[in-house]
Amino acid sequence: MTRISTRAALAATAALFALPAAPAFAQETPAAVEDASDVSTGEILVIARRREERLLDVPISISALSTEALDKAGAKDLSGIQGAIPNVNIVQGRGSASSANFFIRGIGQPDALQTFDPAVGVYVDGVYLSRIQGALLNLFDVARVEVLRGPQGTLYGKNTIGGAVNVVSKKPDLNTLRGEGAITYGRFNEVTAKGYVSAPLVADKLALSVAGVYDDRDGIVTDPRNGDKYNDRNNLSGRAILRAQPTETVEVLIAGDYTRQRNALTLGQNTAPLVGFDYNATFTALTPFTIAPAAAGEWDYKASTSFNNNEGQKLDHWGV
Repeated sequence: MTRISTRAALAATAALFALPAAPAFAQETPAAVEDASDVSTGEILVIARRREERLLDVPISISALSTEALDKAGAKDLSGIQGAIPNVNIVQGRGSASSANFFIRGIGQPDALQTFDPAVGVYVDGVYLSRIQGALLNLFDVARVEVLRGPQGTLYGKNTIGGAVNVVSKKPDLNTLRGEGAITYGRFNEVTAKGYVSAPLVADKLALSVAGVYDDRDGIVTDPRNGDKYNDRNNLSGRAILRAQPTETVEVLIAGDYTRQRNALTLGQNTAPLVGFDYNATFTALTPFTIAPAAAGEWDYKASTSFNNNEGQKLDHWGV
């Protein structure tokens, strides 16, 4: 009995000495939460599980960026969010100004493949984008962007082995007239103008929103052969959303969007110089050319989608 009592007393004494360390952790926790509040907070509602829930109540590895967080990150399109979300890499695809290569936790698709679904699913208001072409979306009337990390096959299907990206548009306000706009200018003569208007048509029942963005920039890559500029931007996008709520439990959303792109070539990584090729000739799929070994010293030739100086990229995309 004496031995048992002694051990119990020693254990109680050790526990008392351990107690003062606990408040130090409690004091550090609020600071960490405050730092993370710019990216996501418990007040953000998400639809990660196909229903609206508080972010903190969702048992999924998920990050959500609100409109304010997107503006703070300077994200004009989806490629602008990768620095704000861990384990995510989103870059412009090679050969196309509208393509996006999505990687989550190292899983993704580096190039456009017509016969395969990408490993990261992209959804706009619940509608699946089956290919990476056109997936580099402008974020001009977006309420939030949700990134779900890890396989999401149960709710999103086989195409989400790496994860899923949900883009949620702003809903028109049924009672209040709202509007916003901005014009910015930057390097390489970059001009961006965007606007958003939401107006109630029938109070508490029907509303309409219209948004648009114009984005123009000179090329940021120079062809050392002839001085041509590539990787420019000349984009015009618009979207309209009609919201009807006949009862408290029924809501109907009808959305239509249009995107117009007129860009020069979008170049990929460095490659060896081409030899024995007439750059002034019209290039076809059967035109022969030879790739030489890498040149000694510094060189900056780029891979080209086409060798015809007059070629570029034209995209007209719309949907409802």
